Amino acid sequence: MTMQASMIKKLKNYISINDLFALTMAIMLVGHMAMFFIPDNLWLRIPDRIFIPVLLISIGYNLGHKIGWPIYIGAAMIMVGDFFVPYGSTINILAVFIVIKLILDPLTRFLARDKILFWSVNAVMALISPFTNYFFEYGTIAIIMAMAGWINRNRDELKYITTPFEYYIFSYFSFLWFTWAVSGFLQAQIYCIAVGLAFIMWLLYDYKTLIMNAIKRKPKDLIEKICAFMAHKSLEIYVFHVLLYMLIVYYVTHNLS
Repeated sequence: MTMQASMIKKLKNYISINDLFALTMAIMLVGHMAMFFIPDNLWLRIPDRIFIPVLLISIGYNLGHKIGWPIYIGAAMIMVGDFFVPYGSTINILAVFIVIKLILDPLTRFLARDKILFWSVNAVMALISPFTNYFFEYGTIAIIMAMAGWINRNRDELKYITTPFEYYIFSYFSFLWFTWAVSGFLQAQIYCIAVGLAFIMWLLYDYKTLIMNAIKRKPKDLIEKICAFMAHKSLEIYVFHVLLYMLIVYYVTHNLS
């Protein structure tokens, strides 16, 4: 085994879902700052495009977890903020998470009745994702990525339709197509996203390992404790920083114009 392969194996056996969530939140703080204040610099948006599947796939994988009231409040608060500082699509990603929680299981089971039906609907969802993005954040690509998580966890239920590996490949290229279609990234930037996204999808493919690593590893030093805190408070961090950026933009727009 080469040194590089050994290091990658050690990384996969060590990194936890808490680490990925903490890193995703930290990256979003920077990515959303760029979106609100320096929207022309797309290089700063590359990392959060790479890491958004951490959230989307997790919704599908953890579909059985109860929806708590904080996510409803967070979605409503951002929706209100959208009236003053337009944030993007009509329906924000937290509201999309709620809808996915409600529809994903019956939708996936319905599509699993027939292989042609399953792949036809998924292909359509991938193709129209840039258009549905105008109505709700990430459009139908959010459903595809969440479905990848669902299939990963319930792999035996769709074994005659698809495999987690096959569907992860499909969701990977669907997400790249969506990103290219809606973002305006340059070709070099898309290549960077493609490489980073492949690595993240590779990590998320072994989602169970990520969870077990989080259970086995107790936070010891300050960095690990911060990561655990950011992972468990990811919803609050997301809502707080988006509303804060909205407030700053609103204040600057109405006081310096």
